[in-house]
Amino acid sequence: MDNLNKIYNWKRAYINLEELEGLIHPVNYKDLYQCVNTLIKEGKIKPVIKDNLKNGMHPSLYIKYRILKEKEDNTQPIKEIKTLHPSMNISGYLKQVNKYTENRHVILELSNFLKNNDKSLKEPMSKNERAYAIWGYEKALDQSNYKYVVEFNHLREKLNYYLTPEPFFDFILKDKEVMNVLIVENKDPWYTLCKILSDMQNETKSKDKSYSLFGKTIDVILYGEGNKINKSRALEDYETKIIGRKLHFFYWGDLDYEGIYLFLKVKEQNPAIKIQLFSELYSYMLKLITNRTIRTVEKNQKNRIQDQMQLFLENFEEKEQHRIIDILTRGKYIPQEIINYPDYKELIK
Repeated sequence: MDNLNKIYNWKRAYINLEELEGLIHPVNYKDLYQCVNTLIKEGKIKPVIKDNLKNGMHPSLYIKYRILKEKEDNTQPIKEIKTLHPSMNISGYLKQVNKYTENRHVILELSNFLKNNDKSLKEPMSKNERAYAIWGYEKALDQSNYKYVVEFNHLREKLNYYLTPEPFFDFILKDKEVMNVLIVENKDPWYTLCKILSDMQNETKSKDKSYSLFGKTIDVILYGEGNKINKSRALEDYETKIIGRKLHFFYWGDLDYEGIYLFLKVKEQNPAIKIQLFSELYSYMLKLITNRTIRTVEKNQKNRIQDQMQLFLENFEEKEQHRIIDILTRGKYIPQEIINYPDYKELIK
């Protein structure tokens, strides 16, 4: 029967007659009666006769049925599991054969690699290099089923791969032993700042000059690229593995729940470095806003920072704190773009 798979894929163990009719799509009641009785005779379903509830038609049908799924033959999967490399979680798969059959090809390729290339694991590789060596697919370890197989078999350490830091878009004004980095949440203000500073450098024909905003020297402008900057230790890796200098970080983003969340998340994900809020830029945003220009948040933002809001507000004077709370609770926001090209020209010293 064409609809047998639909019945077997039914989420519950029981199905009522009306639901069964919706899967079978009979031409008429006679057709429904014949189909249901065929399913019963073939052992696919069994009527629930405990309460003797029938539909009142002639001939009658029970109104509730139990789906009798065929018992899977696990003989072959069990044979394969027993031949897996001893480093793998063989006992776990024997207890839960379905976990093996769901990812069989991933598991077998990993097992074959361990059998034939175990010694190669002594040398470390990047995550994508290791994935390609095992499965011939460099993005494998970014896929949930591949990651699950590695975790289920407790092989993360044995596979001996390292994570590579993801480079950001940065504009380096001055290379020094200790550098101040301004992290900018959005692309437009980042690009505008880079353009102005690049033009200033070209005008002076010198890269030795320092530039500042509100008295803070800025040596690097870093585009945070939204959630990209929230990856674990992303800024720590940027400091040690890409720049190779001591860096002081200052964060600036949109004045809304999501922008504040990004700042707090960046601090949480990089515990080894100090990240300060560039509060002066937020204060300047507050000065520029008017009743005419303030906008309502277009998409409903989740307030994911309720318990941590004070960590953001403590960077401002009490009067500004009240203004920020008022803006957020009214569903309003101030984007970074409120500060524009002419403003930066005046602010950069």
